[in-house]
Amino acid sequence: MWDVQSVSSVGFCVSNLGRKAAKLPVELPKRIKVLPKPPKLAVVCDDGFAVLIGEKYLYRVTVENLENAPISKLKLKVFESANSRCQHGIKFGYNIEQCDGAALSLELDSLMPNCKATSVFYITMEKTVDNVSMHMQVDPCLLSVITYEVTLNVENMDMSCNCTLDRTVSFSSIMPFVVESYMCTTMGQRVNDLVVKEDVLLWMHVRGVSVPTLICSCTLHLCDKVHMNNPIDYQTFDNAVIDSDTSLSEICSVRPVGATTEPVSIAHATFCWKRWNETSSSEMISTSFSLCNVNIVSCPVIVSCVVPSFGVMYRPFVVKYTIENTTEKTVQLEATFESSERFMFSGMKKDLLKLTRLSKLEIILNVLPLIDGFSTLPRLQLLSSSEAVTSSLKQYSQRNVPLTILITPKDSTVSSSQDSKIALQDAESYCSVQMVCAYGCFVNATVSFQPKKTSH
Repeated sequence: MWDVQSVSSVGFCVSNLGRKAAKLPVELPKRIKVLPKPPKLAVVCDDGFAVLIGEKYLYRVTVENLENAPISKLKLKVFESANSRCQHGIKFGYNIEQCDGAALSLELDSLMPNCKATSVFYITMEKTVDNVSMHMQVDPCLLSVITYEVTLNVENMDMSCNCTLDRTVSFSSIMPFVVESYMCTTMGQRVNDLVVKEDVLLWMHVRGVSVPTLICSCTLHLCDKVHMNNPIDYQTFDNAVIDSDTSLSEICSVRPVGATTEPVSIAHATFCWKRWNETSSSEMISTSFSLCNVNIVSCPVIVSCVVPSFGVMYRPFVVKYTIENTTEKTVQLEATFESSERFMFSGMKKDLLKLTRLSKLEIILNVLPLIDGFSTLPRLQLLSSSEAVTSSLKQYSQRNVPLTILITPKDSTVSSSQDSKIALQDAESYCSVQMVCAYGCFVNATVSFQPKKTSH
């Protein structure tokens, strides 16, 4: 058996392509083994790229023939590397519609010397992986015409040399963006437990990744235990582009309508998106994200409160409390307002309340601030003959009630009594808890005032 390292370089048995060889002066054995050599091919392809979860990523491979002989056939095989510790479920496809194969085999036409051939295919992933290997195997067939005269008396035989070039490509699969969500009260305090009939804020934060992504729209689907307050008809995140340096936020006011026995997903958001730089498919991709899991509990009484956005020292303002019975039974409570050195107030200080089923009761206080700065408002305490009810009231009933208010010095506001009255009315009607509901948080706010000059 003869071991020949290169078909095209065997001088004693192979002539130049297309030319007939002279007779060999020696006899060869009947068995000749031709060993392939590594083919001279240049393979150009991306390495270290990122595939977004759910997309059909368009991948391009270019092969250049560096041999002196033409390549009759060029086969490209693609599959997940067997050296991976675990299989990550890479799927391959010839087109966007069918991208569900565990391996792929492509054939290219003949390739002349110093010529290039390009092949494309699609890759998709269903889970995030930091580092996954894709194995590409290039099988060229070098066509050699071998002519010789030996005892076998064979002429003009076509022999194929099966050569293989292996290439391993590493890449990662990532989510197109990161969605974070949480619930908070209208006072800006994060909560994990929601209360039936208590307004809360659903905050959704979308953070981009290294790959620019176009978000065409986002649709929010609430669970059946929650309703949206004042729903409006528009699409969220309309044609917004995000990357690692940008993010999007959405906030909406919701109200639970029924209690649950176990944590539930408050909603799921469906995003319609695609890769912004168009290297993948141009079709839109729909991806759903489950938002935060919460418990929904019941509290027999819910308290809401309307206060001005600020007060002026030695000038009274009105605080209105609304106490709502959320049950089908009559509730009896003892209501008490704590005294404060910073305020004087007139109105109910201690009383026994009786609320019939699903009824509401309003309590109005006239408050006179005595000291400027941030001051704690008179605190309403509700007690029940049942310890369990009292504990529930302390934990859940007043989460949306403001605790403090900013009191400005007397000389920092308008001087005329009429303008002062108008300013306080505007503050009560507009700059109240509703402003906190609209903007989510009202923490450590600072307000500067300049005296208004009036003409006499």
